[in-house]
Amino acid sequence: MSILKRLAALADISKLPNNPYPPSNLRAYIFHFARQQWKIISILFVFNGIAATGLAIAPFFLKEMIDVINAAPNPAEAWPELMAPLTAYVIIALVLRMAANIIYNGVNSTLFTSTYTHAVRRQMHWYVLRHSLTYFQNDFAGRIASKVFDAGSAQRDVVLILTGSLWWVTVSIIVSAVSFATSSFWLLAPLLLWLVAYSIILPHYIPRIRQRSMSFSDMRSLSMGRTVDAYTNIQTVKLFANNEAEDTSIVNSLVKARDHHVAMHITIFRMKAWADLNNTLFMGATLGLALWLWTHGQITAGGVAMVIPIAVMLTNQAGWIAGELTNFFEQLGTAEETMQVLVQPHTLQDTSDAKQLTLTSPSITFKNVTFRYHPNGDAVLENLNLTIPAGQKVGLIGQSGAGKSTLVNLLLRFYEVNEGEILLDGQNIKSVTQNSLRASIGMVTQDTSLLHRSIRANIAYGNHGASDEDIEKAAKLAHAHDFILTLSDKDGNVGYKSRVGERGVKLSGGQRQRIAIARLILKNAPILIMDEATAALDSEVEHAIQENLTTLMEGRTIIAITHHLSTISQLDRLIVLDQGKIIEDGTHTELLAKGGAYARLWSRQSGGFLPE
Repeated sequence: MSILKRLAALADISKLPNNPYPPSNLRAYIFHFARQQWKIISILFVFNGIAATGLAIAPFFLKEMIDVINAAPNPAEAWPELMAPLTAYVIIALVLRMAANIIYNGVNSTLFTSTYTHAVRRQMHWYVLRHSLTYFQNDFAGRIASKVFDAGSAQRDVVLILTGSLWWVTVSIIVSAVSFATSSFWLLAPLLLWLVAYSIILPHYIPRIRQRSMSFSDMRSLSMGRTVDAYTNIQTVKLFANNEAEDTSIVNSLVKARDHHVAMHITIFRMKAWADLNNTLFMGATLGLALWLWTHGQITAGGVAMVIPIAVMLTNQAGWIAGELTNFFEQLGTAEETMQVLVQPHTLQDTSDAKQLTLTSPSITFKNVTFRYHPNGDAVLENLNLTIPAGQKVGLIGQSGAGKSTLVNLLLRFYEVNEGEILLDGQNIKSVTQNSLRASIGMVTQDTSLLHRSIRANIAYGNHGASDEDIEKAAKLAHAHDFILTLSDKDGNVGYKSRVGERGVKLSGGQRQRIAIARLILKNAPILIMDEATAALDSEVEHAIQENLTTLMEGRTIIAITHHLSTISQLDRLIVLDQGKIIEDGTHTELLAKGGAYARLWSRQSGGFLPE
């Protein structure tokens, strides 16, 4: 047990390799993970090879013993001659083989299988998390998650088949060929023809199986993605009474997955049929040749007795290996498909010399910024210049599509500007790490989603080192403490320990918003962005929270986006955007006096008034 514990220390999946970026070439992709576990894989190779040798060499010792018996005039005189092959048989074919088998199975089942699978998943998850926001917007979250988990099991099975069945059969063929040669080199002829036939059958069918396996894997993942998408948005599905439509969509994808699966197995069936024919011819030819050689005095009776179990063993292994090769290339196809989906270049990366953002004066500058979502598309922001001094509270106003959210997304570096630069305290956001940039910015959006974790974990997401006291204080400032105490979940957790459901579905919009505001308070970032932060709240709660937010805003740079102009009318400065350009800039009073776009928007809003 202590040996296994020492080996387990070699397989620490929590640590990343020196180069954690997986390559996009299939062979390099497989080797990238295999070399990280080379010590354990070497142990599997060695002991599986010993076990295969012990089994394959047994007929040779049987031949030696039969020849001794045939040559002895009486059984009593055979014993001294039998001791050498019998001892070798016991040591190599029985004891050594058994010991090697036990070690191989022990290392494989208790160490390699789970370690390798989870090491791949851990590293692929690390890589996928660093994809841009666009990557996740262009695919199903369920499909991406499915590929991360498929990557681990597929890579594990590829290596396991290589170190297990393929290596076992390779060793068996080599040992069997040597055993044949000890009796007669003519016995190698049917073995070589058998191998040549397999070298024709397998290259013909394996690529087709691999291609069909990739197609099936892709359709299976698509089906899972659509299923998860329907479950994630189950409220929308039910609100629009679209059970039948969703069912039809899933059925269509499952039918396509079934068709690809059937096509793959038809190809597998054809390959196995040809393999069975090849095996039958090999067994017949080998036995017939052995008997002919014996009748002509070129091999002994022990040689004939050796040929039969070897031929049976090899043909049985050939049938086994055909299935294993099918599985091997099926898993290889799955591994390649996961690589194509997951191992795409990171479109937004930190520069090699990126530094931590340090803010002594949290000013924001947009300098000649132009941005297009697509290279040939229209500019969403064009040659935009905007400076927000440290500590200033700015409201962004404009109709949908004016560029408000785009401006914020560029500030957070969810997208890269096409032209110009964005500076925080004089530092270009491209020259600092993304983590340090986003750690310095707190944001609450109108469409707040929570993690399917406890209330405590969701609030502490803004500060993982926060104490229970800090979390409760933030919840009280966000007017969330009282309703949190009334919550419970199906596992019996209550209050701050209760889980909120996927995306916070168990809470109302206003409750989710208050949890998000508590998270923002706890993050305590020098720059705050509030995108319709209180839109889901009733007026009384909104007014109470705004009093606390006013305290929170002190000394911080604020960007507020809202369609409710009354909530931002008292900010230091209001910016009106239209088609990606700043058309008005000033205080509430100044913009009203201009009688322009802001004044028109203000006049349209019912209940819009400036408090005394």
